[in-house]
Amino acid sequence: MVVRSGHPLADREHLRLEDLRPYVLIASPQGSLVRISVENFLLSEHATERFDMLESLSETFSRVYVQDHDAVWCVQRGVVDLDLRLGIVRALPFSSPLLRAPVGLTTPTDRPLSEAAMSFSTFLRSWRGR
Repeated sequence: MVVRSGHPLADREHLRLEDLRPYVLIASPQGSLVRISVENFLLSEHATERFDMLESLSETFSRVYVQDHDAVWCVQRGVVDLDLRLGIVRALPFSSPLLRAPVGLTTPTDRPLSEAAMSFSTFLRSWRGR
């Protein structure tokens, strides 16, 4: 979960889930791995009221919205790694195994994989086993 530098929560060392309540949460659409992780985290903290949630798959839109509003972006760290290093956004101090989305390989079901895709998936599976 990240916010723009200068956000009211940006420099807080300890946060409770309720501290997020006044802000819009930006997350990917329902059913996506990130959204499932976020919802599981919110439920694990016994949130009784729903949060104001904005759905977006667009990194560009989310990045701009977070800069223009006091929103909280629930996003994979790799997407905002450069933004974090440049100080454009700040990571909020929430830590939970529920916020770690699984990593996987998605393949089409309506057609066979190309030879290159099959080689790559075989490589990944063998590398994962190490």
